Amino acid sequence: MVVVDFIGGTRTTEIAKSFGALADRELKILRDSGSTVESITPDARSLAAFGPNRQDPTSRKAAFAAGTEQGHREAQKLKSIWKN
Repeated sequence: MVVVDFIGGTRTTEIAKSFGALADRELKILRDSGSTVESITPDARSLAAFGPNRQDPTSRKAAFAAGTEQGHREAQKLKSIWKN
């Protein structure tokens, strides 16, 4: 599991793009080797809860709630993978 948070700006945008390309390559290698791989990213509700400034402490409660809700939904989807 890899969790990455980039707060924006030119340099962090470049890093995010590089990381995204690296992650895509690694996911492809895993899938090509027969591994079951799922990539989970924040959904629209979670992104909206973060707001434009992910460092803003006033959005933490809403972001936590949205992320927890998304996590429960994703867990339901992943149950079949985890059981195998």
